[in-house]
Amino acid sequence: MFPKIKLWYMYCSTGCNCCAGENFYQGFYKTEEEAKIIKDEYKKGNGNPLASQYSKYGNYDIYETEAELLPDGRMIIGSSIVLPQDHEGKFDW
Repeated sequence: MFPKIKLWYMYCSTGCNCCAGENFYQGFYKTEEEAKIIKDEYKKGNGNPLASQYSKYGNYDIYETEAELLPDGRMIIGSSIVLPQDHEGKFDW
């Protein structure tokens, strides 16, 4: 098969059921530390994408996953094929 690497992603949630439609997944990150830095900034209110009456800055949970690296730079993550990009949309891997 293809080489495998660990990646991290974040589940961003509002903290309430009535706003659950705003929840989303964000990532993928090369390191857990990178994901934690972004999470910490969001929890301080810096650029945070979510908030609700129950959680002033939203809730953010970090999860680990595995990806297979394809020869052309794309990755297989779960049942999806993705082209990794950085936060500016540039090829990052």
